[in-house]
Amino acid sequence: MKKALFLLLMILFLSYFAHANGKWIKKPNFPGTARTDCTGFSIYSKGYIGNGNDGTLKKDWYCYDPATSSWTRIADFSAGVRAESAAFVIAGKAYVGVGNDGTAKADLYEYDPITNVWTKKGNFPGIGRRGACGFAIGNKGYIGLGGWDGNAVTTNLDFY
Repeated sequence: MKKALFLLLMILFLSYFAHANGKWIKKPNFPGTARTDCTGFSIYSKGYIGNGNDGTLKKDWYCYDPATSSWTRIADFSAGVRAESAAFVIAGKAYVGVGNDGTAKADLYEYDPITNVWTKKGNFPGIGRRGACGFAIGNKGYIGLGGWDGNAVTTNLDFY
């Protein structure tokens, strides 16, 4: 009996291990238009993608729920159209900032998935930039690198 249980557990473990390592599984297509320069983040067990450029700058956002394998349209980015933004997540809320709406931006917005609302936060303290990267460590978000109008590259690592 113990051998059979051990064997079953090993088979389940190896099945999970094989599934988790190296196998891509097709998911439903993104429901928005095909685009570049979009922004993404995850909050808890869901993924979010929005903004970007399909030949026209975009403000739409979508949420992917792997539990139902489905996409849902969520609130549009309240600052309007944007591409090349940076994002990070702290305490269940996403922060999306900087980027390009025709000029390099230096703003920051918070997305609350419970209320489905984007709220403007304090401006990014560095110069406006596009193509930056963002990440969070603990309760601090970082945005750095990227370029600004004129294509100069910055090596600042300002943080919010």
